[in-house]
Amino acid sequence: MGIKSSKISHLTKGLRILMVGLDASGKSTILYNLKLGEVIRTIPTVGFNSETVKHKNVELVVCDVGGQESMRPLWRHYIGDSKGLIYVVDSDDKERIAEARDLLHTLLKEEALRDAALLVFAKKNDFPNAMSVAETSEKLELHRLPRHHWHVQSSCATSGEGLYKGLDWLFNCLAHPVNSLAHSVHCSGGAIMVVIERVHGVFEMPTFNGIIGKSNDKFSTTSFVGSMTKGVRNSDDRPSEISPECTSVGLRLSNYMKNLEKMGCKFSKLSECLSDKESRILMLGLDAAGKTTILYNLQLGEVIRSFPTVGFNVETLDYKNARFVVWDVGGQENMRHLWREYIGKSCKGVVYVVDSSDRERIYEATEMLHRIMSEQSLRNVALLLFANKQDSPNAMTCDEIREKLDLQSLTQRRWHVQGSCAISGKGLLDGLDWLSNNV
Repeated sequence: MGIKSSKISHLTKGLRILMVGLDASGKSTILYNLKLGEVIRTIPTVGFNSETVKHKNVELVVCDVGGQESMRPLWRHYIGDSKGLIYVVDSDDKERIAEARDLLHTLLKEEALRDAALLVFAKKNDFPNAMSVAETSEKLELHRLPRHHWHVQSSCATSGEGLYKGLDWLFNCLAHPVNSLAHSVHCSGGAIMVVIERVHGVFEMPTFNGIIGKSNDKFSTTSFVGSMTKGVRNSDDRPSEISPECTSVGLRLSNYMKNLEKMGCKFSKLSECLSDKESRILMLGLDAAGKTTILYNLQLGEVIRSFPTVGFNVETLDYKNARFVVWDVGGQENMRHLWREYIGKSCKGVVYVVDSSDRERIYEATEMLHRIMSEQSLRNVALLLFANKQDSPNAMTCDEIREKLDLQSLTQRRWHVQGSCAISGKGLLDGLDWLSNNV
């Protein structure tokens, strides 16, 4: 049966979303709040995190790429077949908003993103001196993006406010595209300002709370979108006429907005997405053993270029009738003493990855394995060992690794050594077979 690929109703299989933004803007906090429904203490992302966020029956594969200055030139390499872009902005960081604007516009010039929907999370909008969403929209010069459907959503990564509303918009934009080039700025109080790109320029109009926007053309409005033919005024406050084609666009937009209100796509709770046989799995091993490559080969069915994991990655794997929530924790020396902190109360299994070609550190791997397995909370869990890189010329055999890891001393425990190659995928599903039968 193999890993079940996520299917998105009538949308393209494997809906990929790219999440970028400056460093410290809160991308990873947002991602794991959406993924787990809780705030996770994060470390600055070196490389990327990739998570599957389930929205009712739709799964979005969100790729969160580090925002450090050294990483930004690499953003374009993570675009792939992304259908949407989530751009996270720190509303309290006025000093770097121009820098954020320039990077956003540079990225959106990429041909692969020419039709991508753009969701901007204006984070920390609850701070006293934070920019409003309207100001954020203006500073980012979003009106210069005539080809893109975009939306600015006020949000707070720690409380989760605004995050689901942003995903609602993104999903609706991708699942129900409209012909009119409508864009919106959503404030925390529920007010919406709609901007329509026209042949004659750009104008703004209020929808719910009667907000009047500054006009970039010769007129602005004081009326609701469904009544565009009334109350229109020139810049000198004299009544003005609106062309029939503009009225038609307004009526279509009005109907679209009303439909969105009726739909009210509510983000499903994580508990509703999980099956009864969900098992928490801890994936460990020394640095460069191939843990992250194995994880994403199982998750996506392809080889993803990965960077050393700083912190952890969390992925959900559906295999046959089992669901594994896999926590891949960094294997650098300064991370290993933290492994025990990721065990949790419901850990059902440990996947330990060993580099079969790394003979110099096999005893170091042995020491770390026995140390973590001695934890009381792991007393009865199953242990799967991936003897990775079996395709290397000087790789140790599974029997040799079994002996060097001293697995015979792990009495009263279910364990299994599986030869594997993270790149080709050989042996990975065999290992999952054993794990699904022993957790």
